[in-house]
Amino acid sequence: MTNFTVAIQKQCQIFSPFLDKKVEISSDVFILSQGKVCDFVQEIMQTCELISQQNMTFYVEFYTQRLVQQFDTLKNVVDEHCQTEEIFIPRFKSKYRFAKNMNKLPAEKQLEEYQKILRALNDKLSWLVELGHQTRDEQRKDAIHTQIQETEYRRKKCIEKIRDIEDTI
Repeated sequence: MTNFTVAIQKQCQIFSPFLDKKVEISSDVFILSQGKVCDFVQEIMQTCELISQQNMTFYVEFYTQRLVQQFDTLKNVVDEHCQTEEIFIPRFKSKYRFAKNMNKLPAEKQLEEYQKILRALNDKLSWLVELGHQTRDEQRKDAIHTQIQETEYRRKKCIEKIRDIEDTI
């Protein structure tokens, strides 16, 4: 394997998190028009091999230009795919509003505010669990699971704070 091929393989590693994602590319630099990112990376590597096998400068220049165009096209499509995927990730919005300086409130008001926070955290946990059941993508499931753990931790801290306030009242 030549240094050139190794360098191209290193450059193509930026696509490794997306290898199983299906994309559609409407460009004449690829033989394929739709498929998984790994298929397009494989085609880039085939172009790299063609460059390595060439003796004539004209063909080397042609395939090198094609390789650069393939890489740029795939990178743009993957970037667009990631942006649209981020847009479709729903965000939890609580219907509750909380006081800003809770530590300055009297204990009774603090208790009310922390109880509202606890209700909001419970709502968020329910929402996340439901979202986790609906999601099929493993990476997204892992991200949702992490959010569930963080929310459960915050819920636990909120319950502890409520108990502390109840003890002082």
